[in-house]
Amino acid sequence: MNEQLLTKEEFALKITDKSNINGIHRLGNTLVIGSKNTGKTTEMLPLMAQQDINNKECGATFIVGRKDISCMLYGMAKKAKRKVVFLKPSIDEKARKILEFQSYEYNRVKEEIIDYEEVISKKMIVIIDMEYVVNGDDGIRATAMLLSQLQLSMQVNEDTKVSPHFVYIDDSQYYLPFVELLLSCGDDYCIGSTLFMQSKKQMIDERGDYEAMLEPNINNFVFMNSLIYEDSIYYQKQQVYYSYKEFVGRGRNEIICETKNEKGERSVVLGILNLVEDAEDCMRIGLNHKKKMMKKMPKIEREQGAEKTAQLQEKQKPIQKSIEAIHQRKSKKKQFLQPDFELDEEY
Repeated sequence: MNEQLLTKEEFALKITDKSNINGIHRLGNTLVIGSKNTGKTTEMLPLMAQQDINNKECGATFIVGRKDISCMLYGMAKKAKRKVVFLKPSIDEKARKILEFQSYEYNRVKEEIIDYEEVISKKMIVIIDMEYVVNGDDGIRATAMLLSQLQLSMQVNEDTKVSPHFVYIDDSQYYLPFVELLLSCGDDYCIGSTLFMQSKKQMIDERGDYEAMLEPNINNFVFMNSLIYEDSIYYQKQQVYYSYKEFVGRGRNEIICETKNEKGERSVVLGILNLVEDAEDCMRIGLNHKKKMMKKMPKIEREQGAEKTAQLQEKQKPIQKSIEAIHQRKSKKKQFLQPDFELDEEY
């Protein structure tokens, strides 16, 4: 890991007017947590994303799925003149192809979808929006395959030790079975992850308890202005800097950041969230690109997509169903998760 490189100021992630996360400690991973409609997806993620997109000394991967945030991120990348891989089934043939994969093959994904070794070494921007609300089972499975591809590629690519790459996973509760290696070993390869969740409760479900996996691998916490009651109680007790009244009585965009400073000391700071000034312009660029690409897609495919959306509404909990179908618990001796996929060869 190139620690000297990451101590540079441009790798510090500025969160509020008073706090930032040092580049080295970003490799310790970050959890952004807040109840619905607190701005995790629409304000916090774009703020973080823009800083890494504008920094050509690093690459980044964004896994999103709602509110056309992927289009905004694409607009940011184009304005910054970055090389982008944009995987979105409604506008991209490669993304549509991986939806049809029934088994995971490292070489096939590398040759037909994305070469993550090249992405990391060339510090590229990757935007993954598999439109899981529409594609259900296929969207979750495809995203899990891409996460597996990233985790395998970071191990075989020596450039990961000198090419920082930051990973952002919105609605990360859907992908917890597939990120353990990324969180536990990513710092060895100069890769740091940021997860976005509504509640600590989402770490535990019928599939398993992922709290024990997450807590030791998260060094930084960003608390949006509103948390559910149980989360407020739990996280307020973990720090002694703010009373419960101060912790829960915050206005819109008043964010508490629990991070580490350059000396490795724990710091908890309340500040006002910085906002992306050109968000509307970036969204416009992205939506224009989406509109242009959709016109190029075969009409019959768009009609099939509409039928698939209608059918999806009749299914019960398609996302939960897909996760259950592809989930296999990782044993401690394995190097990566294999969520109902088979590898074509070992690495």
